[in-house]
Amino acid sequence: MGMDRTVCEHHLNVSHAITPVAQKKRVMAGERQEAIKEEITKLLGASYIREVQYP
Repeated sequence: MGMDRTVCEHHLNVSHAITPVAQKKRVMAGERQEAIKEEITKLLGASYIREVQYP
């Protein structure tokens, strides 16, 4: 039912042998940052995106 998950699903291949490196956070103007926060909240609420934790 619906769309085939192999077509629309995204996976990250993470190797446990490699140490992850955190990227530097981007600095954004207050108004733009608020718009981004609202859009992310909307997408999370619609279950379009979800937060994940990789080892």
